[in-house]
Amino acid sequence: SSAENPLEIMAELRDNAGCLSSKWYEEYRIVTDSEKPKIQVAYDTSDSKNGMYYGHGRTATVTVWDRNFNPDAVRWDISGSNQKYQIGNWTREKEKYQCQVRFDEDGKNYRIKVTVEDYAGNQSVWNEDRPFTIDKTPPVVEMKMDITQASNGMYYRKPQEVTFLVQDKNLDISTAALCFENDGRQGKPLHLS
Repeated sequence: SSAENPLEIMAELRDNAGCLSSKWYEEYRIVTDSEKPKIQVAYDTSDSKNGMYYGHGRTATVTVWDRNFNPDAVRWDISGSNQKYQIGNWTREKEKYQCQVRFDEDGKNYRIKVTVEDYAGNQSVWNEDRPFTIDKTPPVVEMKMDITQASNGMYYRKPQEVTFLVQDKNLDISTAALCFENDGRQGKPLHLS
């Protein structure tokens, strides 16, 4: 039988004298289900330069297709350096169930793994997520120069060494560069080392 046509049990007993007794046992419903739930996880954004770093929050929509899905049996395994994500409530449309997981806070190596189960005990695992990092904090740049040799605070007789200090927890110095503007003219980018 299937979930659409549950089996209801009726028992009949005829004794040697020919008396018949019958009873419906409607409280005993038998549903046979050997299909595993199907799972899909899709993010609302994939606009990262390298697929790993995002300068904004992300929302994952977890979709489960199963006619006997048990939302109470879901096991989440969400990793990342910041555990301040939010898991929403499950919604249902026929055999499709959905839940959203929202990542808003800065954190490294976020990753979703989810195990779902239906009422018949069929289990499926989704473990295909790629780790990602949310970093909404802009880099901090500080410029240092020896201003004791300046006349009137800005004129120098010889070229000065300028040191830039850059602070950022996710900076890739192989692709980072500083650009300068002088009197409205943009200078050539300087690559960091």
